[in-house]
Amino acid sequence: MKRQILALLAALALCAVTPAMAETAQGVAYGVYSQAGESPDSLIRVTLTCEDGQITDAQIDEKLIPVSNGGAEGWAELTEDMQAALGEAVLSEGGKAYPQRFALDGVVFTGTQDEQGGVVYTGQVNGEDVALMDYICTDEGGAWYFACEKAELLDEAGETAAEVEIGTKASIEHGVAFWPSELKFPGNIERICAYLVEHGAAYEAADIAQGEDGTWAVADVTTGATLAGTPNYLLIAKEAYQKAIAE
Repeated sequence: MKRQILALLAALALCAVTPAMAETAQGVAYGVYSQAGESPDSLIRVTLTCEDGQITDAQIDEKLIPVSNGGAEGWAELTEDMQAALGEAVLSEGGKAYPQRFALDGVVFTGTQDEQGGVVYTGQVNGEDVALMDYICTDEGGAWYFACEKAELLDEAGETAAEVEIGTKASIEHGVAFWPSELKFPGNIERICAYLVEHGAAYEAADIAQGEDGTWAVADVTTGATLAGTPNYLLIAKEAYQKAIAE
């Protein structure tokens, strides 16, 4: 009996000194370049892993979008062969050609030219007409779009005339072959992620500013990134962090 009591006391003592398990949570947010003077060229996904409210890992992924006016090329821009396959089901805008319709995971999106001279694709999702770029910035739409690997380009009869892969900035090595600094595009993303892990996401949009040397800082702490779109990534990351700590 004495031996059992001693074993019980030892077990209780061990429990007293064993640290509590850290609470792990993950937050995911989607968005696009939305700062003045910038044009979206991808759907940005920021994934943050947090332990007890502290960011322990940050990942930024970017899925290419159908139409882009700068940066990475839109996957819906047609080659001459694709135009020939689509026949009359082609839209021309800004010296480029786009499919009038395409299907993603069974959902058909139809393009129209807006007043600003761009092409906007809309389709019916969950019984409602939605603009593709608006829908994929939501949690549901972003997760759905990241799972789409190919788009079917539809001809006048609504039949599949061609297929295109929907890549990512990583898959096309965006900003690697050419970049105005040795940091290159992937290096900028790595520095933004490193900043988030080291310093967290407790900042506001007004705290983000670019110095005379072109490097972005948050308050008085430099991120090391020179990428023009750095504020976009940081603000989407802040949203992901808020989702993580709300779990």
